[in-house]
Amino acid sequence: EKYGDKGLAIIGIDPIDTKEKDDIENFLGKRGVTYTVLLGGEDVAVDYNVSGYPTMYMLDKDGNTIYSEIGYGEGVKEELEAIIENYLF
Repeated sequence: EKYGDKGLAIIGIDPIDTKEKDDIENFLGKRGVTYTVLLGGEDVAVDYNVSGYPTMYMLDKDGNTIYSEIGYGEGVKEELEAIIENYLF
């Protein structure tokens, strides 16, 4: 939301859950997730060698990977924001 007007798009891919769309939307809504989440991304998880969850990839506008991280811990939010600001501005 903060950088959407600058061209940033966030897409989540859930390779595991294949629940009903209403169930997933309810689950994500309760957690404040406002970005698009695609379901059934088993092939994407294989293609990107996902070995843990969450796994984050940041791609530039040409599709090149500029950041990857397995897991989410202290300092990751600040690290992501610094990379975003570097590539968007």
